[in-house]
Amino acid sequence: MGRITHFSKHALTRLEQRSTLSFHELARILDCGVFVKIGSEPGFNREHRLFYSMNDDSYYVAIQDVHTGGVVTVLPPNYYENICFRIKDSEFKTAKEIAQSPPKKYEDYENVTSANNQSPNTFIVSAHFDDIEGNQKTKIVVKTTATPYKLDLSNFIKDKSLEGDIQRALIKKGIKTDSVWSISFRLGKNGERIYFDWIDNALA
Repeated sequence: MGRITHFSKHALTRLEQRSTLSFHELARILDCGVFVKIGSEPGFNREHRLFYSMNDDSYYVAIQDVHTGGVVTVLPPNYYENICFRIKDSEFKTAKEIAQSPPKKYEDYENVTSANNQSPNTFIVSAHFDDIEGNQKTKIVVKTTATPYKLDLSNFIKDKSLEGDIQRALIKKGIKTDSVWSISFRLGKNGERIYFDWIDNALA
C-alpha cells in the first residue's frame, strides 16, 4: 500500500519527547486509520486524530493535514484539551478499541515495510524541490552507509550533523534551499520513502 503520512521537524521532535513510538509506527497508525477523528480546522485542512499507543499505554492527538498527509504536531490529551476541544469518554474508548483490534491493512502495512527493508545497507536522502520554471524535481543529495545506525532510519535522522550535510549537498548540486519543500529518506533504492517537511509550521 502507498504511504501517505509524513512529518514536520517539529512533529518528529514532539513525538520523541512525548511517546516511545517511532515515526514509522505513527505513520502506520495514521495511514491505516487506527484513530478517531475528534476535530478539524476549516481553512487549514487539518484533522485532529486521537489514537491510543499500545507501547505507551497512553493516548495522543496527531494534527495532520488531510490533503498532504503532513503531521504538524503530536499532543497529549491534557495539552490538547487546554488549547482545542474536550475529548469525549466515548472517543477515548473507541480509539483504544481500534488500537486493540486494528484493521487488516494495519498488518499488511507492516509486511510491506519488512519486505522493503530486508537487505539494503545504504541510506538515501533526496530533495524534492521546484526548479526555476516551477517544475517539481527530485534529486538524491546524500548517500551513506546504514551500518553505523544499525540500519535504523530513526537513528540516522537523529544524527545532529545530518541537516548540515544536507544543506552543503544542496549548495553543491545547485539547489536553492528555499525551493525545497520536502526531504525524503529511504533504506536502499527500493525502500519506502519517509518524507519530512523542509519548511516547518510549528505548533505546540
